[in-house]
Amino acid sequence: MLDELVEAVDDDAFDPRRDAVVVLDLSGRAVAFGSTTTSASRGTVVRVDLDTTVPPGRCREGIGHALPARQEDCGL
Repeated sequence: MLDELVEAVDDDAFDPRRDAVVVLDLSGRAVAFGSTTTSASRGTVVRVDLDTTVPPGRCREGIGHALPARQEDCGL
């Protein structure tokens, strides 16, 4: 998971405060994250991609459903 987060943050247009949501477990350890990228085409079409990364060991905890919903709630 850390590799994917570093890759997302390495993009110059990526602002972690604006474009990321990190899920922490009860001990405060990062267990999943979501990132948002946007791209504009000619005209007025803007594409927004929501990516979520949840490690296989955290399956069936509802993170994969809650994370994109949280990104949408934040306006990401």
